[in-house]
Amino acid sequence: HLPITYAAMKALPPALKFLGDDYSPSGPLSVHYSLQRHPSGVPRQVWVAKPEGMTAMYHEFRYAVRDIRGEIRVDATHLPRNDITMNLTGSAGNSPVELKGTFKGSPQSPEMHLAIRGKDLLLEHLRVKAMPPVAQGIVGQFLPSDSRQWGLERCPMGLADFDAEFVRHATSREVGKTIRVNFKKARVRYDPFPYPLEDVFGTLILYPDHWEARGFHGRYEGGEIGVEGRSYRLPDRAVAGADGIRREEVRVTVTGKNIHLGKTFEEALVPDAASVKGGAPERKAMQAAWRRLQLSGRLNFRAIIKNHPDHTPDVDFWIELLRCRMKPLFFAYGLEHVSGTVRYHQGNIFLDKFAARHGVSPIHLKWGLIQPRGDGQVSAWLDHIHASNLVIDEDLLKALPEGLAKAFRTLKIGPSIDLKNMDLRLVTSEPGAPPKIWWDAGVQLDQVQLRTGIDLSGVSGQFHTKGHFDGRALHGFQGQLVLREAQAFGQPIRDITARIDIPVQSPHKVQVSDVKGKMFGGTLGGEAHLVLGPRLQYKVLLDSVGIDLAEVGKQHFGSDASLAGKVRAVVLLHGEGDDFQNLRGSGRLDVAHGKMGQLPVVLDLLKAVGLRKPDGTAFEQAHASFTLAGPRVHVSVLELYGSAISLRGEGGLDVDGNNIELDFAATLGRMDEWMPGLGGLPRGLSSQLLKLKMRGGVGAGQTIKLDKDFVPGILEPLRRAGRSVMGGASW
Repeated sequence: HLPITYAAMKALPPALKFLGDDYSPSGPLSVHYSLQRHPSGVPRQVWVAKPEGMTAMYHEFRYAVRDIRGEIRVDATHLPRNDITMNLTGSAGNSPVELKGTFKGSPQSPEMHLAIRGKDLLLEHLRVKAMPPVAQGIVGQFLPSDSRQWGLERCPMGLADFDAEFVRHATSREVGKTIRVNFKKARVRYDPFPYPLEDVFGTLILYPDHWEARGFHGRYEGGEIGVEGRSYRLPDRAVAGADGIRREEVRVTVTGKNIHLGKTFEEALVPDAASVKGGAPERKAMQAAWRRLQLSGRLNFRAIIKNHPDHTPDVDFWIELLRCRMKPLFFAYGLEHVSGTVRYHQGNIFLDKFAARHGVSPIHLKWGLIQPRGDGQVSAWLDHIHASNLVIDEDLLKALPEGLAKAFRTLKIGPSIDLKNMDLRLVTSEPGAPPKIWWDAGVQLDQVQLRTGIDLSGVSGQFHTKGHFDGRALHGFQGQLVLREAQAFGQPIRDITARIDIPVQSPHKVQVSDVKGKMFGGTLGGEAHLVLGPRLQYKVLLDSVGIDLAEVGKQHFGSDASLAGKVRAVVLLHGEGDDFQNLRGSGRLDVAHGKMGQLPVVLDLLKAVGLRKPDGTAFEQAHASFTLAGPRVHVSVLELYGSAISLRGEGGLDVDGNNIELDFAATLGRMDEWMPGLGGLPRGLSSQLLKLKMRGGVGAGQTIKLDKDFVPGILEPLRRAGRSVMGGASW
């Protein structure tokens, strides 16, 4: 029970004094000494020391181990050469510690093998401070935020098993240190990727010339992160750097599964106190670009970080999005179920095989590149964008820059389109500012509506467009329409082609030119001019040649209608706004040589006149002039010429063929042509002898009614007088 003090250790023989200098022991000790004769003549001397609750601290790991017990065996047979075996146990706090080792050789540099092992040690300030400086620097890179702010003594990292091996060979004065720390239920925040982790397990090994992190994995907010890495001693300069720490390259691989996207992840994209040399501008640019994507949800990722002291850190970051949500600041269009791969490398963000949905519309992106810059500007190239059943809703229109949204609202495309192979380039200058956009896209149209000065419905075909929006207005827009079919004013048109342009110098004007199509067997041509503004202004010219009356009759009156001949029609429309109220226009229809006999309306006219059903042709020629005012067509001249009878009328009807109010006067044969010298006398005489009134409509569920009025010049005044006498009653 000998009390060991500093003075007592000074009294040891010179060969054993290192025990006091290296281990600073204190406390009670029992010693046994034995001397045995040996056949060689050299007596064997053995000292056995048994600590009884001593305290000691190894100078290479300055942390006090208490309650030391066990055995220290010193074979002094060959002094001054040492032969010492140590087998001790102790405690550090409430954790058990083992100390085992051997010391053999000369006292100046004995060969040494020492192992210090501890179980479930609390990772607090004193234990970390006990490590060698290099080890302290490495462990310091993994400290959680509260430990950095309040200190390890107040906020320990967690628990760890500790295994330190110290080896010195007989020919060296250097002590090789290998320290293995097995983290258990620890908290970690790694400097190059400062994302907090809890419940961390893993092994940190500090070798004499490098360190390794093996099998680290931890959790945070339902996600799991793994870390593997190591350092490499640089061969070009084996000496320590100017800052006293050896120069080394570090390579770390970080993997994440089901990581929550939020503020914590965004902040981890930039290391704490990152310097310019440490890649701060590049990482901050990446962080700014990431924030502009406005992603939320969860992801998997893999990051490879290479840090060389002479170069900017190289970060290769792969991200797999797991059905996330996204609403980019530069295009505030909400997307759901976002999946795909994002790669960040050397300042570039690569997008691969993106898929998302907006409502019922699936959207796909084959490839993309985003280049953030330190000044806040972001450039993006997005190639091969596809969208099926893309609804042109308010969400999309609000997300588009004002000039593009105005064009979409003007063209009134909808309710949905299919986007094909759209290539898009965007450049943003600052958050909140509209981006500059270049695009080249194909659009598939299937039974949609489209306004090009007149409203088209049932539009099916393709539309290719390219152009540029400079952040304030359209700076050029070109489009080519190739349509299989469409309807204008309820009339079918096929094989339509047209060009749509918005000139650079006039971003508020839309020109629709080279309009060509097929309509009832004839050809249709024309052009349109639109002016974008608070109220759309438009002017449309349509010219059709060779319209087949047989096709018209079959479309509107069935196969029984007997019509033949070709029609020439010219229509000029102009107006403003989105409805018919401000529609104005004029036009003319001409049938130079035709056959109009079995048409039901014609038969009714003939019956009204009192003629029999014609054998073939009732009218051979027709002419009409009209004007439009809102939804109403005003017919100023409607002439039907036949061999037996000719009709001349005027009045009006709606553009859809309903609310017909036409009045006709009949003449025999072509009296106007036979007696040209009488001027309008035959026509005026016939209007006083017989007047026909057509009322009704040709739309679905509509009928046409014809009333005839004989000698209206005599009977009409009598009717007015009779109504006056009878108080308004008809007679």
